[in-house]
Amino acid sequence: MPEGRQSPADSSETSVTPRKTRDKDSIVKINVGGERFMTTINSLSSKGTNFLTLMVANDRKGTIPALVDEKGFYFIDRSGKLFRIILEYLRTGSLYIPENIEKLQLSAEFDFYQIPNPFSCNGKLKQEITEKVEAMKQDAQTWLEDNQPGIEKFIRDQCTNGVSRASLVAYLHKASNNYQTRLAGGVLLCWPNTSMLGRGNNMWLDILCHIFKVDWGILTTWTSYDSSSFQVDFDLSSTVLGSGSGSVFGLLKSWERSYARGPGLYVYKSWIK
Repeated sequence: MPEGRQSPADSSETSVTPRKTRDKDSIVKINVGGERFMTTINSLSSKGTNFLTLMVANDRKGTIPALVDEKGFYFIDRSGKLFRIILEYLRTGSLYIPENIEKLQLSAEFDFYQIPNPFSCNGKLKQEITEKVEAMKQDAQTWLEDNQPGIEKFIRDQCTNGVSRASLVAYLHKASNNYQTRLAGGVLLCWPNTSMLGRGNNMWLDILCHIFKVDWGILTTWTSYDSSSFQVDFDLSSTVLGSGSGSVFGLLKSWERSYARGPGLYVYKSWIK
């Protein structure tokens, strides 16, 4: 070794300080509706505690295990396209909405993830959403009035049979591209095109279920597993047969019960009322 040069082993000045160990727990992997994302706890919590931060915290503590996919990503059965917008909002603090995104559905996603809804701070957007909700409410009410005889008979028959739950199952009719439900006696329910706007993101069905609950006294939820079908479920466990005017309202008895949130998630119930 040349004169005057020290061996690294002999000099503390040449030693390298190890890079600070990174906290692996700060990285979060999430699969939303089949789309995978990677982010950090800091980003997820940028707007405060929410569904996402609680899910991760509870899972890591072992108190409430979360659902994960085959690659270990937390799995959430919602729209990945909408989640991408929300995640960018959490990362940057700025909300960018592409033209092909329905603001009504995006607002519902903010409510689902329990993130302070930026729409509530924007008077113009809030008014726009409110007007759309009111239009859907009127449309759902009109559709229900047009189809009331068939639905009343369906529920009355289920009550007579003593079942605790009943479902109206709608299938996509490819020829007409509409959803249809065939009832006993050849009665055909034709659902509007708005009745299946997206899996887990349908305000029209949310509103319809709300009308059944408030006006008919029947706890109602809806579910969908793919784009080819959905179903509206009635909880008849607390209904009783009785004398009445012949209307379903004379056959069903309302009950005191908390308003259970089904897959539809009545995120706009404050506006629907």
